Formats: sequence, structure tokens, C-alpha cells
Amino acid sequence: MKRLTLLATLTVLTGACQHLPKPTTPAYSLQELNELSGLAPLTDGRFIAINDSGNAPALFVLDRWHAPTALIQTDLQNRDWEDLAYIDRDGERLVVVGDVGDNLHHNEQSYLHFFLQSTLDHNTNPAPIETLSFRFDRGPVNCEAFFYAADEQRFYFFSKNRDEATIFTLKWPVGETGAVARRLATLSLGPPVTANKLFAALTGINPETPTAASVSVDGQRLALLTYRSVWFWQKSPQTNWAEALKTPPHRLLKHQLPQAEALSFSNDSRHLLIGSEGAAATFRKVALPY
Repeated sequence: MKRLTLLATLTVLTGACQHLPKPTTPAYSLQELNELSGLAPLTDGRFIAINDSGNAPALFVLDRWHAPTALIQTDLQNRDWEDLAYIDRDGERLVVVGDVGDNLHHNEQSYLHFFLQSTLDHNTNPAPIETLSFRFDRGPVNCEAFFYAADEQRFYFFSKNRDEATIFTLKWPVGETGAVARRLATLSLGPPVTANKLFAALTGINPETPTAASVSVDGQRLALLTYRSVWFWQKSPQTNWAEALKTPPHRLLKHQLPQAEALSFSNDSRHLLIGSEGAAATFRKVALPY
């Protein structure tokens, strides 16, 4: 009887072991994500990330604990991928890659590549369902931060400048006026600080220039990343972002990361994930008090 019991126990344990998840080797290391420039949430809690110019046109999948899980190659050109946005439409999530960087202000056209999340999960050279070519109405602009306001069907772009940033908007789907991002306003992050002016004069870099943006899934909260801070707006459903961005934001925190260039709300909007480029991508997760 004892022998039968022992055999039965071993059989149960063996069967259970067969159903345990097998350890997997990540498809990439964080050292390959060393010029991290954009983050966006996926619907299941994962994140997607990109590198900027000079790197392969690849999408990097991170799990909810921001560990590497999958590397997705594409056949696109990475002229200067600088941020990611997302759009929830018809029960699908679109991931939008922004080829919008232009440090030398040479590019007359910028590009948005739209991927279905479901095609990314197959991890086999997915093609975008749309690539939108557009221009800024003031000529070439260096942009590293943008987001999509679903209730307005409009993208918002923030220029990256030594001085104050400019906000541009672009209707999508594009109407009869064509694909032109039009100047909306100057971004104000509060009164200029003498230390910031001195830093910009010495280095040529404004420490409070936008490097990434992310909007919550409900569309009511916006986080904007700079080299020094995370800025935060919250609006009512009756207010559009064109009006909300004219109001002073709240500085959520000074993140203390060396070169922070990527930012994303979690899919449940309870946290922010901040990413910094370097020898390997580094991350900081921040719980939101709102």
C-alpha cells in the first residue's frame, strides 16, 4: 500500500513538473537597449521600447518588471526614432513609432509608423499598417516627445529646444488639410530658473526640455519627461489638451536619472516607468499619488 502511494505521489509530481514553465533565455540584453528613447504600454502589462538614431529599426519588449523578453526586427529605417505613443481603437491597440528626431533641423518630413499590437506578438518582421509622412508648419523641428489624445483624434508634439519648447498638433486620421503639424503654443513649465539658464549656457542643453511624453489610458492625465523632472497635468473630460497645456503643470518629481529619455504610464495608469539611456538601459518605477 505504501509502495502504491509512493508511486502515485511520484506520478503526480512528474506530471506537475511537465507543466511548469521552462526557463527562457531573453532575446536581447539591456546593453542592446543602450540608447533607449521611447516606451509605451501594451495591454497585458508589458512595455515596448525603442532605440534612437544610429541603431537598428527594432522594437524591444519588456515584461511588467521591465526585464527583456523579445526583440522584434522590422524592415523600416530608423532615421531618428525618438518616442512611442499608443492608440486604442476598435478593440485593438496601435503602437506608434515616432521618427521625429532632427537634431540638425535638416528634415522636411517626419514619420509615424503604426503597428497593431497583435502583429507584434508574432515576433516575425511585422509590417506597419500605416506610415504617415507629415511636416511641421514652421519648418524642420527636433521632437522627442509626443502623445495621442484619442477623444480629440489628435497628436500633440513637443519640440526639444535649448530655449522653451513649442507644442504642435496633428489631426489623425488626417483630414482634407493634409498631414501638417501646426504650432499651438509655447510650453511653459514655470518661471525660468537661473540655474537652468546657466546650465543651458554652459552645455547647450536645457535641463527642462521635453524628452518623452505619455498619456494615461483614460486620456485624463499626462506626464512629460525632461532631463531633470517629470511634469504632470490632470484635466477633466470636458477639457481638451490644447486648453489644459496652457495651465501650469505640477512637478511630480526630480527623477535623478543621468539621461532620461523614455517614459510610459503602466496600462493600469497606477505607475510611471522612466527609462534612461547609457551603457545599458536603466529604469525607475514611480507609484502615482493620483
